[in-house]
Amino acid sequence: MRLPGQRSGRHLPGPLRESLDLDGDRVLAATIDLATGEHLIIGQWRLYAVSSPVDGAHQVRLRVPWHDVDGGSYDSDAHTLTVTWVGDRAAERWRIDPGQREGAEVHERFWERVQASVVLAEPVDLGARLQGRVVVRRRFSDGTLLSQVLLGPGATMSDPGQRARALAAPVSYTHLRAHETVLDLVCRLLLE
Repeated sequence: MRLPGQRSGRHLPGPLRESLDLDGDRVLAATIDLATGEHLIIGQWRLYAVSSPVDGAHQVRLRVPWHDVDGGSYDSDAHTLTVTWVGDRAAERWRIDPGQREGAEVHERFWERVQASVVLAEPVDLGARLQGRVVVRRRFSDGTLLSQVLLGPGATMSDPGQRARALAAPVSYTHLRAHETVLDLVCRLLLE
């Protein structure tokens, strides 16, 4: 049973699709947040959150490329998908119904897109029992590689020692080259 207005994949209602400004992106899955009525849309290149129509118009609240999504978790008891971001943005939560085909598709596509964006992730010892990660991710819209330093709990880039260790972290270029394409050559040279 579908919720009113709930659609899967490419079958978004016209006004909702038009509000997204897909710019070449392709919708893979979509559902409606059970708590707010907000549309959660999984694109090939981006994650979107679109409000229910106000005065007849949808408002795009989030339009985040997958390389800026750090990860997530799913609480099966509360039916809640929690998404964490690269950077300082607070985690966000959506209640989705995994019993609905659309909810299950969003859950599956979310994990597939996050995993596909990560080319390489390596832990970094920041001293004083603090950890971080160096992550190389692929920007889906153009295939370029981006390196990111993600800090664990308690770590901060404002500490000069932690900052120096994080920025000096080695990346396994042998592993990175195993995932390399012709388009990545310039990015690899910039990383080295």
